[in-house]
Amino acid sequence: TDDYAGTLAQFRAKGIRILEELPPNNGRRVCFLEAPDGVQIEVIEKV
Repeated sequence: TDDYAGTLAQFRAKGIRILEELPPNNGRRVCFLEAPDGVQIEVIEKV
């Protein structure tokens, strides 16, 4: 995504659980979230 903060805000507004947000590292920001069916999804933004 090119709007990491906005994307996470949309997820939170929809009640999607953010499992972990990692600090920026190696030119990327990464977080993990849990889909309604329990599948873990990774969101990455190049910074």
